[in-house]
Amino acid sequence: IGLIIVASMSQEHSSPSVASQVQAKLGATKAVCFDISAACSGFVQAFSLADKLEAYYRNGYAIVIGAEKMTNLMNWKDRSTCVLFGDAAGAILVQANGHSAIIQESLACDGNQGAAIVAGGTSLARSVSSDSYYQDPSLKMKGRQVYDFATRQVPKQIEAVLKSANLTINDIDYFVLHQANARILKVCQRKLKIPEERLVQNIQNYGNTSAASVALVLNELRKSGALKLDGSQKILLSAFGGGLTWGTCIVNC
Repeated sequence: IGLIIVASMSQEHSSPSVASQVQAKLGATKAVCFDISAACSGFVQAFSLADKLEAYYRNGYAIVIGAEKMTNLMNWKDRSTCVLFGDAAGAILVQANGHSAIIQESLACDGNQGAAIVAGGTSLARSVSSDSYYQDPSLKMKGRQVYDFATRQVPKQIEAVLKSANLTINDIDYFVLHQANARILKVCQRKLKIPEERLVQNIQNYGNTSAASVALVLNELRKSGALKLDGSQKILLSAFGGGLTWGTCIVNC
């Protein structure tokens, strides 16, 4: 193992990183390790990074992890938010083979909408703002703004990535979208005309698990035998979250 990247917005320590702790547990002493914070789009962005850092695992593997303990961030009196989230972790093992597994991708951020999802207000936040919205350490979300953003930007980005790759909806075996909200998934499916059986949904089982959700869907596809990992399939990963950030990539699997 030459590289470990952990995507998380709910890690309990600023240092050591979660990736460093994973390295210690695995005994992967040669691995370069770091965390990234891109909220719910973190797993897609971490995978994109790993794909570009193959020099660090040229003769081996990278591990990409999405791990969240969202219950640490909840205000349990805010029933409009706390009931939506769950705790989970998922990982993929990436083997170096000398060329990119990503056929096409697009990563984006609109920091002007950052206030739509805020969590983890610290003493620093209290010193620079008197607004209780930023001071409160629990997660706060402007649901309508996030919904409007996701249903507008995610289909648009997926269409653009497919066009750049000279592919169509029918060329993709499975669409693995961040499991934020069943209604958002339904809107994306309708706008893009994705066959229902190719847009996997498991939010009803786990809730919104932030950076872990894409990995959980991949795991279910693998366990069911739908995901073969023999190079014969094309999978589209797409996620969005705090920042506001969003990212889409098409992967040869």
